[in-house]
Amino acid sequence: MAYYQYYDDFKLIDKETGVEKRLSDFGGIVYNPDNDSITRSMLLDAEHITSKNDNQDGERYVKTVYGTRIIEVPVYFSEDLGAGELFELSGWLGKKRQQTFQWVNDEERKEIDVVYKEGFDMEILFGEKFNGLATLSFIAHNPYWNIRDEKPLIFNNLKQDNEIKLKNKGNTECYPLIEVTPEDGIKVVKLEINGLTVELKGLDKPIYL
Repeated sequence: MAYYQYYDDFKLIDKETGVEKRLSDFGGIVYNPDNDSITRSMLLDAEHITSKNDNQDGERYVKTVYGTRIIEVPVYFSEDLGAGELFELSGWLGKKRQQTFQWVNDEERKEIDVVYKEGFDMEILFGEKFNGLATLSFIAHNPYWNIRDEKPLIFNNLKQDNEIKLKNKGNTECYPLIEVTPEDGIKVVKLEINGLTVELKGLDKPIYL
């Protein structure tokens, strides 16, 4: 049975320095007012590109492209924050460059590059403590999640007519790097990638696709 994993923390990794900090470092947690459900955007907004001919009804479909991905995170700051900590929090969010976003304890080990999208407005009384709710909003201009620390899949001692099927878990085509190393007795290798069939003959040394 499939299930949806709930996350209560995330971290941002500075792509230039490698420094990482978590929401929980600032006394925050991902806020879920309903313990039984949570709403997540599962598909990106799509733009359907068409062309129009004034001599014909309707339009001609050309292609569909995805827009940017927006990640909105409701958070609750459960610990008292002073003005200094709030300025540090704003600096963590508001970098003028991309940071790598990762959910903490994500079993799928996915990540995505983001910049902060919206202003972080709060009413602050200097010298006082603060806790409460806020919504953090990030934008990923490349909308696709990547798997960190990818590991190669290796198949050895394949026999003639062996068939191996690999399934992409995402909702778009992927283009893996494939290394084919010939073995004795294997004269022809056939691969099908994203509906395209490739046939390799006369291999005498490794080849990359």
